[in-house]
Amino acid sequence: KIIAGKKLIIWDLDGVIAKLNIDWPSCRAETRKYLEAKYGLVFSESERVDKMEETVLQRFGEYELRQLIPIRRKYEQSGIENSILNRKLIDLIKKWHDQGKILTICSNNLKATVKAFLDFFNLQEPFSFSVGMDDTYRPKPCIDGCQIILNRFKEINKKDILFVGDTYESDGKTAEKLG
Repeated sequence: KIIAGKKLIIWDLDGVIAKLNIDWPSCRAETRKYLEAKYGLVFSESERVDKMEETVLQRFGEYELRQLIPIRRKYEQSGIENSILNRKLIDLIKKWHDQGKILTICSNNLKATVKAFLDFFNLQEPFSFSVGMDDTYRPKPCIDGCQIILNRFKEINKKDILFVGDTYESDGKTAEKLG
């Protein structure tokens, strides 16, 4: 019933379509070490990478945030091959694609990671468009990434869009902001 009348589905990638096997603890540690050495910023061991990046963006701007991307890229790229697909969801994705639904991805992962994932698992066809964190440098729950998708598919009314995510903190808040 949820899908009835929906024309555009915006998916999150990691945690929904698949569990990417990214070594986030090591990525967090390397990011923390870099930020402490460069800016004197101190974060807890459990602080999410995207939250640290958001702090850098707010305090120092996009140029400085871009300096962190190679750290993230290294860990994200190494986690693709051992990802665990949500097989039941993949079948549903293919079914909805066959029904003419427009399927897109808005991810806090890098765009290159999303592309490499889709290529590796041969899932390019069902997805019409994808947006990664580096398309806006503003991770969800900021709506900028999803807004790129909405601008691309302007003809679709917001009531005809379904957002599928795994966490309230990033995905749920994004959906709420989108209306």
